[in-house]
Amino acid sequence: MGNNDESFDNPGFTFDDVSKDKCKYKREPTTGDSKSEVVCNTSSPNGQENEPLTKRVLQETLSVLRGHSDLFLVTFSALLYSVKSLFTAFLVETMDPFQVVVMLMPVMLTGSSCFLVYKKICPPKNVRLYAWMLFGSLLVSATLFFYSLSLLHMDPGDATTILYASLMFTGILSWIILREPLRLSDFVNVSIAFAGVVFICRPPFIFGTSDKDVSRGRNILLGSCFALSASFNVALLYTVVRKQSTLGIHAFVSMFCSAIVVTLSNVIICSAVGGWQIPGLKEWAFATGGGFSYFGAQSILFFSLSEKTSTYVNIVMTSEIVFTFLLQFMVLNLAPPWTSYIGAVLVFISFVGVALSKKRDQAVVN
Repeated sequence: MGNNDESFDNPGFTFDDVSKDKCKYKREPTTGDSKSEVVCNTSSPNGQENEPLTKRVLQETLSVLRGHSDLFLVTFSALLYSVKSLFTAFLVETMDPFQVVVMLMPVMLTGSSCFLVYKKICPPKNVRLYAWMLFGSLLVSATLFFYSLSLLHMDPGDATTILYASLMFTGILSWIILREPLRLSDFVNVSIAFAGVVFICRPPFIFGTSDKDVSRGRNILLGSCFALSASFNVALLYTVVRKQSTLGIHAFVSMFCSAIVVTLSNVIICSAVGGWQIPGLKEWAFATGGGFSYFGAQSILFFSLSEKTSTYVNIVMTSEIVFTFLLQFMVLNLAPPWTSYIGAVLVFISFVGVALSKKRDQAVVN
């Protein structure tokens, strides 16, 4: 070649788009004296030449979404739980908490029974299994009732955050019931979670009395006690569910049994205390929305736990706290105080610490 083509004497040299007609000069590494290859781009200048790149980016994005679809489902489950909390907060303003729990159950009962029939899942045949399901169902009933009561005296975001402080009790209950070891890190995480609960409770002897809470007729300390009671029931329920899984009880069988027991127990108690009221169309709409949100969240969470390790699911589920605070601000127009932010962060740190400790223990065992 001449002096103007010296750059093409190097094998493997590639020089693209040097001419106005967008021809590409390209030479593959060869041992002979072959000439350089000229490839002209004949695509029209209307943007079609970018289509392969756009398609590739879209395919890579879809691939990433498919690879993390279970975590997205867990996040959606957390969103549904926060929506259920919001509907419950609306209902307890005008309805008795026992009746609110009853009104949330028809969707759960119908959905779980349809799933059992569709999947042809047989009920347990051992009386011992029914005893464990009854115990778990009573815990679900108590959790829903105490959580509904807590919403009478505190904001949904604060009540949800305290509910996630259940890990304060989970380690102790697992040590008592399942004979799992109790380590120093468990006490550290419990202390952090307890500090977060104190910031959320805002005891009057530490933070003083809030004029806003007094004007709304609320008792934050009483609401925190109800939320802590629900949190304790959740911790005990976690332990019972783990025991049920070792006994081979299907999650939807347990869900169906819980819907029946929760409905019957709250109907009896609501009748005894005379708390029945005739709900209006708005209350039925809130109850239906809360029921669908609760059943959807439970179902998605069960599917996610079957696809992903519980460590990641537990960590991602803490996004329910964020969603609840956002919905509380956007829908109820309630801005949480600064103590709630600090408490939520401390509870989140404790929750993540416990989840990572469990993951490390599982890795050591394996």
